[in-house]
Amino acid sequence: MLNGNKKMEITNAEGAGKSVIQQKWSQLTEQCLQTDPALRPRIWQLKKLFGQLRLPRNIVDYVIRLMDEQSQQLEFIVIEKTRSLVEERDNVDVLLAEMLPKSIVHKLRMKQETLPETFDSASVLFSDIPGFSHLLSTYSPWDIVSLLNSVYSEFDRIFGLYDTYKVETINDSYMVASGVPTPNGTDHAAELCMLSLQLLTSARSCLAAEELSARVGINSGPVVAGVIGRKMPRYCLFGDTVNTASRMETHGEAGKVHVSHSAERLASHRKNLRFVLRGTLTIKGKGEMQTFWLE
Repeated sequence: MLNGNKKMEITNAEGAGKSVIQQKWSQLTEQCLQTDPALRPRIWQLKKLFGQLRLPRNIVDYVIRLMDEQSQQLEFIVIEKTRSLVEERDNVDVLLAEMLPKSIVHKLRMKQETLPETFDSASVLFSDIPGFSHLLSTYSPWDIVSLLNSVYSEFDRIFGLYDTYKVETINDSYMVASGVPTPNGTDHAAELCMLSLQLLTSARSCLAAEELSARVGINSGPVVAGVIGRKMPRYCLFGDTVNTASRMETHGEAGKVHVSHSAERLASHRKNLRFVLRGTLTIKGKGEMQTFWLE
């Protein structure tokens, strides 16, 4: 039997032991509640601490199992959220790439300034549908939109086969450039000439029921390009080269490709392209110009 002094010593030791356990448990709880994840203990650290606290084994196993399950669940949620975020980012990149050149999209993502650029040599193509205004008075808006969508959706498919960049569509006008935003030497004129022949073929097929066709104008020369606007920004081209390309289209004829002398000179090295001299025309803002038909 233990005497009174011995019993008191054991009681005091047990009380001190409980006090230390309570203190360690309190510290552990505070660490687990840290707002900064880096300051929270890891699972292996908790196992070690639980072992030091000498808690009943069944309680320790239960708590650790719960924490393991919670950790796995959180990891799964993080993986799913990250995958969704990556998918949304990819969708945004695809949409931006349809609206702006990839090089411009990259600069915007890197929060870099998109400054205007000068290109010493590039080519611009304009296309429209002569007689389209007559359709506006005879067709319903639904039919007009459906017709243009079928024509220009096919145009979009075709221009993707060449080293070209679609600038914009306005009503029945279609604008494409080559040599911007990525320079391609002197191939830009030939690329647009090859493209234009396929555009005419496609337009004849899509507009056969309306007995209409497209007309195309091409010009080559220096241009200035840059992003305009903050809401729905557009990559736009400026300069006399653009204006002259528009004049080539308006002075052309349905079912034909009207080419300026500068574009003909750059593209004539392609053996599969044949140019026929149209003659000298008086072009607004340019005076007399020698132009060609592409056949």
